[in-house]
Amino acid sequence: MNGLTSTDLSLLSKLLGMVGSDHDGEALAAARKADALVRGRGRTWPEVLGLDDAPPPEADHIALARELLGRGKAICTTWEMRFLRGILGFKTLSAHQRGTLDGIAAKVDAASTDIETDPFTD
Repeated sequence: MNGLTSTDLSLLSKLLGMVGSDHDGEALAAARKADALVRGRGRTWPEVLGLDDAPPPEADHIALARELLGRGKAICTTWEMRFLRGILGFKTLSAHQRGTLDGIAAKVDAASTDIETDPFTD
C-alpha cells in the first residue's frame, strides 16, 4: 500500500487541492507541505500514487520488432511487416511466433550484410 493513514490521505488531498490556488505563495506552500508529508512518512510519490519508480522494461521481442520495422522496409514482405506490427501489442510470444520473429531477423540481417559487402555498390 502507499503507507499513509486515512488522516494523512485526507490532509494530502486538501494540500493538493490548494496547489491550484491563484496565490503563488499559497500554492507553493501547499505543495511543499504535501511533499514533506509524503517524505516524512518515508514514502515516495510513485509509492503514494501506486506507481513503480521505473517504467516496466520493454519486452525484447518488442524492441526487436521495432528495429526490424525500420531496417526491414525494403526487405520484408507485406505479411512480415504486418506480423512485426502485430506483435508490438503482445506481452509474450509463443514458441512459433518467436521462431517467426527470429526468422525475419535473420532474413533482414542477411540482406543487410549482403548490401554492406556488395562490391557493386558505392
